[in-house]
Amino acid sequence: MNPMTRKIATAIFPLLIISFSGICHAAGSTIYIKRFESRGGLAASDNAIITLTSVIRDAFRKSGKYHITGDDEVRTALIEGEIEATGAIDRCSDEVCLKELLEAIQTNYIVYGSIRAEGEDSADTLVVTVKMLNRERGSIRLARIKTLRIPVVFRDTLPEGSLALAEYLMNGDLGPVDDYQESILDKSEKLEKKELNNKLQNRKDVVREAVAEKDREFNEELRQKFHKRYPWLRFGYGGFGPMRAFNSEFHDIYGDGQAFFMDLIFKFNGRKNFIYRSTGLVSDFGYRFHYKMFSSDSSKIKSVQEAELNVDPIAESTASIFSFDFLFRIHREKDIRVFKTSINPYIVAAVRAMSFYNEKADMSDSEYADTIYKDTWASTSGDNTIKTFFLRAGVYTGAGVDIAILPGFSLFIEYNIGYTPYGESFVNLEGHQVYAGISFLTSIDYRGTIF
Repeated sequence: MNPMTRKIATAIFPLLIISFSGICHAAGSTIYIKRFESRGGLAASDNAIITLTSVIRDAFRKSGKYHITGDDEVRTALIEGEIEATGAIDRCSDEVCLKELLEAIQTNYIVYGSIRAEGEDSADTLVVTVKMLNRERGSIRLARIKTLRIPVVFRDTLPEGSLALAEYLMNGDLGPVDDYQESILDKSEKLEKKELNNKLQNRKDVVREAVAEKDREFNEELRQKFHKRYPWLRFGYGGFGPMRAFNSEFHDIYGDGQAFFMDLIFKFNGRKNFIYRSTGLVSDFGYRFHYKMFSSDSSKIKSVQEAELNVDPIAESTASIFSFDFLFRIHREKDIRVFKTSINPYIVAAVRAMSFYNEKADMSDSEYADTIYKDTWASTSGDNTIKTFFLRAGVYTGAGVDIAILPGFSLFIEYNIGYTPYGESFVNLEGHQVYAGISFLTSIDYRGTIF
């Protein structure tokens, strides 16, 4: 711009401003709302700056009391007036510069301010400061100033806070600002309670998880102990009710009975194990020493004297069955864990050598004379004593489950059925049997053949 043009523009610019101001005053006061600045690490492009500026501008515009001077109008006025002291609008932030700007553009008010981030990592709180310069009667003064602190977690309420600040700037009424701050305070208190509850819950969760982890470690340690141990010495008992002979005559005569046994079990690992571990099953072997005791029913004796039982029952006596069994068991390699209890089902098969013995001493002469002897194993003696004895071989199979609560011992229940024939008719002296008992556990690993 040449010197002559500059002088003309300088002379004309005040007239333009006066004319512009007159037109504006006809519609109300003129106000310039400057874009708010970002400070304290807040990015200049942050949406909070745009929100604050636009909400306040819209509030002044909707009030109908002000004419909003836009940034383009201000830049045009500055260029035409060549007011270099103010510099660019974006760089004009201090009060001295803004007063010069207000004087230069001849508006009644300028609204300006800043948003900055405070707190740890500049991310906890938004600090919003708004100011308004008022030019009246030739003097410029700071008419309004207010600062809001908004927790970042509530930055979605910034439009509400910006509107409250606009009400304050237009009317000087702090009521909406106070209401907004109270609402933020209430939300903060609720959030603190929620965070405190969350922390307490997290602590409970941590403690609960720690307890659960300890419980898992204990269970795993216990499981390993159970896994390394197996029943080696077992004592079982079968009462009256669970015993039932297959042969009806034998059951009728010797219906009441008890059974006891003792097992010695040996565990085999490696190549000695007949069941490969890839199946999840392992085997073990052992010996069972078995004893059954029956009481005869005298009322049934006569009816079965000629029956196929082929053994002379003796009234009011007891029959004893001894057997020596060789066991083969198959069970899971890993126990089933249920409520800190180790459960291991198994199946069992065995061969047995059985002896039957029946005796009654000091019989009366009539009782002795009435007794019929068909079995060649029966014998008599001079003191009216009758004995019946024979040996037989048989097999049986069954299933059971070991239940271990402590590493040292376990409880078990077992059911089995068998076949031990006697006589020409191959009468089965076995029956249904349910046993219950206790097992003592060991971790001794036998590698070799034990027969």
